Amino acid sequence: MTGQQYITIKGSLHEEHGTYIVRARVPDPETGKIRHRSKSTGFKVKNNTKRKAEAAMREILAQWEQEANRTIYPSEPLFSEYVQKFLDQSAIDHRENTTTSYIRYAKTHILPALGQIKVREIKRQHIQSLYNSLCEKGLSPNSIRKYAVIVTGALHLAVLDEIIPYNIAKDGSIKVPKAKRYRSEVYDQAQAMELLKAAHEEPEPMRSAIILALCYGLRREEVCGLRWRDINFQKMRCLSATQLHKMAAEFSGMRKPKQKKVNVI
Repeated sequence: MTGQQYITIKGSLHEEHGTYIVRARVPDPETGKIRHRSKSTGFKVKNNTKRKAEAAMREILAQWEQEANRTIYPSEPLFSEYVQKFLDQSAIDHRENTTTSYIRYAKTHILPALGQIKVREIKRQHIQSLYNSLCEKGLSPNSIRKYAVIVTGALHLAVLDEIIPYNIAKDGSIKVPKAKRYRSEVYDQAQAMELLKAAHEEPEPMRSAIILALCYGLRREEVCGLRWRDINFQKMRCLSATQLHKMAAEFSGMRKPKQKKVNVI
């Protein structure tokens, strides 16, 4: 990036022959002279499509900005570079297992689909196509929203670096599946007694693991991570780590895993 000031293009939406068009004053990248430009959004006024036209206008203005700043920014970073920046920042801000998940999401679907596109050339349809393909592959809405965190975060960093004027992933024009609220199901007394009966037929340590999970509401990873020192026999209380693989963080000096108190009796 040079010392030259970044050129920002501002435009407005107009109606012409029943269609929304974009008009703006745009500097020529070679001569620097200001000229008027206009372009149709392709959306008809009568179809109540103003919001879609506004989203299209932002893409058109972003393209004109890219052209106007081409001589100022000769090197065009790829989207993969900003995904990597996001992952680097995640390693600072989040726990190790969160960043590990983000890396897996990025390598599996995001980078193959968007990694080699220049950041300034990322369009709404690129991101929407990615989310649609994840839906077609059977990923849950909750999972797809985690992918969206990476895409949105990478573009946010590009905005901060003044590579792009705004974050298209946050303008509301891209449809991300709504996350489904988790609703747990619990056993009734008859089901619980049946499970306890089956548990007594299992060898250790499976028998104890089933009883702990059923009677004290521990998750599988909490049962696996439970240690003798987590149990206070005087107060009849147990302090359980939430995930076994997070235990490494405690011993390596990193942030301790979240803990919750569970009454033994």
